Amino acid sequence: MPPGASIAAAAEPLPGSAPFSPAGCTPASQIREEVAELRRRLDFLLRHDALTLLPNRLQLRQRFERAAAPGAALTLMAVDLCDFKHMRDNLGHADGDALLLQAAHRLLACLQPDALLSHHGGGEFTILLTCDAGDARQIGQALHAAFVEPFELDGLMLALSLNIGIALFPADGRTYDEVQKAAGIALAHAADGTRGGCTFCTGQMRDDTDHRMRLHGQLRNAIGRDELLLHYQPQLSVGSGRMIGMEALLRWQRTGGGMEYPGSFIPLAERSGMIIPIGEWVLNEACRQARAWQDQGHAPLTVAVNLSALQFRHGDIVATVAAALRRSGLAPAQLELELTESILLHDSVSVNRSLQALKAMGVALSIDDFGTGYSNLSYLKSLAVDKLKIDQSFVRGLGEDAGNSAIVKAIIQLGHTLQLSVIAEGVETSRQLEELAGLGCDAAQGYYFSKPLSAVQFGDLLRQQSCLNEDYRFVS
Repeated sequence: MPPGASIAAAAEPLPGSAPFSPAGCTPASQIREEVAELRRRLDFLLRHDALTLLPNRLQLRQRFERAAAPGAALTLMAVDLCDFKHMRDNLGHADGDALLLQAAHRLLACLQPDALLSHHGGGEFTILLTCDAGDARQIGQALHAAFVEPFELDGLMLALSLNIGIALFPADGRTYDEVQKAAGIALAHAADGTRGGCTFCTGQMRDDTDHRMRLHGQLRNAIGRDELLLHYQPQLSVGSGRMIGMEALLRWQRTGGGMEYPGSFIPLAERSGMIIPIGEWVLNEACRQARAWQDQGHAPLTVAVNLSALQFRHGDIVATVAAALRRSGLAPAQLELELTESILLHDSVSVNRSLQALKAMGVALSIDDFGTGYSNLSYLKSLAVDKLKIDQSFVRGLGEDAGNSAIVKAIIQLGHTLQLSVIAEGVETSRQLEELAGLGCDAAQGYYFSKPLSAVQFGDLLRQQSCLNEDYRFVS
């Protein structure tokens, strides 16, 4: 509570309280009673959440530490109301608070009197239980079941679901901080899975979290230490076998560590916002390298660069691309930006404005992992994209899975109907290539032709393009 606000907050009457009267002619005994009442109210506010009147973190810690005796079996459940912040923003804070109070009531109704439910702000709760893992699992299931029925608020029917992370004392820690951290780790894993998850903390989760935290600290210095690098995977015309471009793929060579691939650090970069400076570095390096190969006498090739949704929402992507082209001297037509469907459907007016500016600049645009995102395809008619990229999950089953073949055929036909070119990624066998050729796919990339190569290796490949054999495979 900020200075100056404590008296006002304390003056909010709680059940059974009396207003504080200033001294004057008031008897000393009444003043002492009023001071004692004020202290009780301040103590209550110190240990309880002001909205729900549930215990807060301080009381939770105190109760845990009193109960954590040798031989005790305690459980901490970290509970999060899925998407509650977004829902409260749409409802307004008054109705959002009313919904939160209903949710707290349902949680309480599932618990025995000796359990402690604490509220930590927003949709975050923690439950302290005197029980073992088996009972904790049953209580978690009961909590989920209690939220199956929607909530009613002024005639609106609103659905809320829970994520629950569970940690045990003493198995997951011998102090409150250790067990609370373990419950938070389990909650994060529950949230990463399906909605409504209920997850116990494991040693592997803790190891993974510690590893991510170390990576997070090291990633902040990766650009300054010149630890980032790009590998390049060739893209070939399915009809002629001619190399028509390459995709720039980010790698991180940690100092004193191994090579990190995007799946291990891009999510960290996304969550922390570091993806914006990293994405800018990727654009500049890809454009610089593509122009350098041209200056060495190689035919111009298009370089494809993946973009993050955050680069559209929080960065000036148009200015970033323009600066990368200007610094490198690369022609805009030799740069292709790969976008995910989620980028295209977020704030479509703003995104479309940026895409139109990029198109006016002369840059090519493609939709990456097409078919794995949203099913609403109406945006394809209004957005200025040039190419669809078929996700490798569909390519993998070509020639073996009729469903995958039908999906690939439909994507190719859709792209050509809209006058877009279509490229397939993840091609690994001659049979997949034959199927793609038969379906009229324009281009392909994958390990069948070449793995992603370092800049030095790719430069060697450019000098050896004549070494393509009849199956479109590069041979040394």
